[in-house]
Amino acid sequence: MSSRFLGTLEAPATRLRARARRLCRRRLAERVSAKHPAAPRAAPAQPARER
Repeated sequence: MSSRFLGTLEAPATRLRARARRLCRRRLAERVSAKHPAAPRAAPAQPARER
């Protein structure tokens, strides 16, 4: 594999990783809030900020 090809793969991979981490964090917060209804939500879903 050429270094240039690896460079093109780098950016989308990091973007996907960040997106996955964000989704995982939201899912974890939802599970916690479901377990403890009195606990405040970590962060409300913001579709405008997602894109």
